Amino acid sequence: MEGLSYIQDISWKAVFHEWQKGEQWQRSWRDHWEERGFDSWSEWRGSYVAPLKPIERDWKLYKMTDHAIIGDFFGTPTRGWIDKCYEGEMSLKLKDIQGHEVISDNDKIAEIEGDFPVITMLTGVRVAGDVYLIEGMHRANALFRIVEKTGQNAHAEVYLAVAEMPGNKIVALGKGDRK
Repeated sequence: MEGLSYIQDISWKAVFHEWQKGEQWQRSWRDHWEERGFDSWSEWRGSYVAPLKPIERDWKLYKMTDHAIIGDFFGTPTRGWIDKCYEGEMSLKLKDIQGHEVISDNDKIAEIEGDFPVITMLTGVRVAGDVYLIEGMHRANALFRIVEKTGQNAHAEVYLAVAEMPGNKIVALGKGDRK
């Protein structure tokens, strides 16, 4: 894939662990999973990605050599993003949602943009040649803003764990509430 340099194969367990390290400690995510009736971060996120059958996929780890490609990635296909940002579509490219108030007025994205992590890993799947984020939506949008403002890569190492999906359509993620 252009703009990405292959590093190695990676297990779903390792991908999920990195995701958990970056997110589980955040109070806003804890509130999110508890409100939905889940007992833990891993139970909530495991349910979230279940439609992709991630354990059955072959995962690859890439380093992003050209951060500008982030604009051509599709956003996470979740109920919240579909309803609030994608105008009923399953997903839209990050570059096409930048003017939307859910993105432009998002405090979390602005905070990350101002203090982008030195090393980070996003997670996605490829469907019919297109990359769809399944994790890292806020960081990806912050990265897009940085690249747009500076015209160059962020001062960060950005990695992408990605698996090929069969078929030509992405599925919606998450099952909603556990309750």
